Amino acid sequence: MNNQSKLSLLSLAVLASSLVAFSSHAGESGPCKQIKSACEAGGYVKGNHKKNGKGLFVDCMKKIMAGESVEGVSIPADEVAACKAKKEKHAAAKAAKAAS
Repeated sequence: MNNQSKLSLLSLAVLASSLVAFSSHAGESGPCKQIKSACEAGGYVKGNHKKNGKGLFVDCMKKIMAGESVEGVSIPADEVAACKAKKEKHAAAKAAKAAS
């Protein structure tokens, strides 16, 4: 393999790893992340359910996903629907993988 080929392969590897890194961070701005961020902005913290009733998942995210209102948190209905769709798609893919 000549130097030109090695350089091309190296460039391709760097590009591929950059795309993987970008795509993994792209999920951080998805609809479920928006809900989590809104809950955190409303003072809900992971593990605080028993301490003060402001647990991130139990007291905020779970209620929002169930269509309930949460004090101090405002999320557009389309964001909730998009998060539900994402969760359902992920669950279906996981079930299909387990079945094969």
